[in-house]
Amino acid sequence: MGLREVQFAAMLHDIGKFYQRAGKAYNQKYKDLSESDYGRTDAHSKWSASYISGLGLGKTIEDIVLFHHNPEKARNKFLAKIVQKANNDSAKERIKTETKKEVRKEPIISIFSKVKISNMNNPVEYYLPLVPLTSDPLKPQPIKKGVMAGWHLQPEYKDLWGKFETESALFKGNVNFNTLFFLLKKYTTLLPSAAFVDEPDISLFDHSKSTAALATCLYHYSGGKEMEFSDTEKYYLIVSGDIAGIQKFIYKISSPQEAQKGMSKRLRGRSFYINLINDAITTLIVKKLNLTYANILFSGGGHFVIIAHNTKTTKKEIEEISDEINKDFLRRYNGELYLTVSSKACSSQELKNFGKIIGEEIGFENLKKKKQKFASMINEVFEDEREAPLFLC
Repeated sequence: MGLREVQFAAMLHDIGKFYQRAGKAYNQKYKDLSESDYGRTDAHSKWSASYISGLGLGKTIEDIVLFHHNPEKARNKFLAKIVQKANNDSAKERIKTETKKEVRKEPIISIFSKVKISNMNNPVEYYLPLVPLTSDPLKPQPIKKGVMAGWHLQPEYKDLWGKFETESALFKGNVNFNTLFFLLKKYTTLLPSAAFVDEPDISLFDHSKSTAALATCLYHYSGGKEMEFSDTEKYYLIVSGDIAGIQKFIYKISSPQEAQKGMSKRLRGRSFYINLINDAITTLIVKKLNLTYANILFSGGGHFVIIAHNTKTTKKEIEEISDEINKDFLRRYNGELYLTVSSKACSSQELKNFGKIIGEEIGFENLKKKKQKFASMINEVFEDEREAPLFLC
């Protein structure tokens, strides 16, 4: 017991916000709990625990979620502390606002509203509709203060929660983490995570996903043994991978005749193939490190970012996986493709500058490695002439 409970609790710690905004009542077995139990302004924990209880995920997960803001009250104090720490670290990206808002009136803000090309440009704020995530294209709507002043989203929340609850019931008593992950992605990607005193530009799904990822890292780092957490210890390892040689691989042709027949279809096929390779690599890494899909922060275009636990075993595993993949690339594609993987340990405090870590520090390291392809397996690329047989003409 431990890792599974932490992962589920972290993924579902804030599902009560969705439940509560739908205007539904929590389970009456929590009616005697007060702020001294679940924490100040964190009553949503009662709704989160109610959902978990109804889903049949077990008393331990229910306990962790109920007291993740006040772990001293929990039966499983250390596991609750892990979720509390992961939740706090995940929330470091939020932007505080000066005014308090009614959460049921605040839609999630489109990130494109934040794009500012110059100081003269004042982008109009756009919001996204409160609907399930589907393959249908989303059309952001402009926020018109006069029109939206009196609106209320509770009917939309109620309708969405009903669909979510119905689909959840299909897995009652037998919930797989990956099933839950993608179910939450479908129903909570277009819900704001926090809106009371925060800018509502981060979805409930993204916050839940990053909390689950960080909680998994903290559990592995601790080895399941109790420890005290700080903001300066480097618990996390940011892993960034890049496949070099993609452009040459995609546009490679063997003859002028080949260039004339079905080229666009061939290009799409090769691009899709690269994405399959990329996804296979990330899946292999999270499986080897005993992580989850939540730990894959980004995967696409021959590039990926994973957050893992900062241990010697993790670094060794990543190095071995990278070497094995490059040996396979050398055998299959004659060195046309090459995987560079770099990592950087970081603390909770440093997570605030996540963009800098990825863009400047790890990105620069990957760029250097691209200039030294197959350097670690030089003996497999070139044969030693001193040992090679001599042929006389």
